[in-house]
Amino acid sequence: MNSYLVTAGILTLLLGAAHSILGEVLIFRRFNLNAIKSDEVKQFLSIRQFRSLWASWHLVSVLGWGMGAALLCLAFADTRIDPMLIIARMLSLTFLVSSIFWLFSTKGKHPAWIVLLIISVLLFLV
Repeated sequence: MNSYLVTAGILTLLLGAAHSILGEVLIFRRFNLNAIKSDEVKQFLSIRQFRSLWASWHLVSVLGWGMGAALLCLAFADTRIDPMLIIARMLSLTFLVSSIFWLFSTKGKHPAWIVLLIISVLLFLV
């Protein structure tokens, strides 16, 4: 076990959680979909754009959690397993979760989920 990787992995997971929780509490709870439907707000932001902004914010957290998980996997990795394979599999899973999250949060209207899915498959095939 590598204590530096464990500490870095845990801090990365905590940072992702703090990012999502604080963003939700301090930014996104202040908005509501009814306010976005008002004519004044519609000048600047459509509901679709708001959903994309919200999803982008939380996607950063999902990707951070994937990196934290990869660090923890490396920290506890069996030396008989190739570290590149461990990282590739954890990142593949991270991009798969990101793809599913993006698909549902944007209701499939933003094609980034397709790219995230392709990245996931490519990393799995490494």
